[in-house]
Amino acid sequence: MGERVWWLEGDVEYNQRVGERLRQIRLQRGMSLQDVQRATDGEFKAAVLGAYERGERSLSLPRLRRLAACYDVPINQLLYTALLAPGALAWAGYPALDLSYLSLIAFIGVI
Repeated sequence: MGERVWWLEGDVEYNQRVGERLRQIRLQRGMSLQDVQRATDGEFKAAVLGAYERGERSLSLPRLRRLAACYDVPINQLLYTALLAPGALAWAGYPALDLSYLSLIAFIGVI
């Protein structure tokens, strides 16, 4: 009936993965949503941050960078789990690649 909108479906899953990571790091820092709102002088409202954590809203890269600074973590710590989780690229139609032999190939000089 309707055409599959893979980029939208992928965005939803990606947002959820990033959101889970955001929540995990916030809780590791012992911060509530209100604590983050106060620490950022209201830039990140508790309700909006909660929507990011639930994957209901997309987070721009500049805002993600400022949130990483608030949590005092490198930005890649917020993205790493979301991008490298099992099947993270499968939703976008990319093939899964087993790279376990890549270092061996590089070692023997094939690449």
